[in-house]
Amino acid sequence: MKLINLLKSLEAEIADQFEALESFPGAGEIEIKYGFRTVLYFDFFINEKIELTSYSCNQMMMTNEGWVDDPTADDDLITVMEKSFYLLLRERYNELEEKAAEAFIKPITPDEAILGIGFASVADSYKQ
Repeated sequence: MKLINLLKSLEAEIADQFEALESFPGAGEIEIKYGFRTVLYFDFFINEKIELTSYSCNQMMMTNEGWVDDPTADDDLITVMEKSFYLLLRERYNELEEKAAEAFIKPITPDEAILGIGFASVADSYKQ
């Protein structure tokens, strides 16, 4: 599977798991399908200060006994995915933080101001 597809899948999983700023603190895990019976498994913990205190990526494969570490895992791929996980998680947090700031500072249009004080439209406010 190409690296770009893995990164897109990881980005989508992060977006699904973190839909609001409040969802960041705590422990979590993300699985990304990597092959027929193989996944990349991310295990992480984010503290109350929104610091990623621990995280890891493991390549796991399904056997008759259940999920086990894949002995054929590519160390370079794991390293790239761990670093990408950190960067994508930080990017998602910043994106949600910007949206929250924009919602807080949303400018009020003249129509909204007029409606807020009881007029049906701007024209009605001029008639008064």
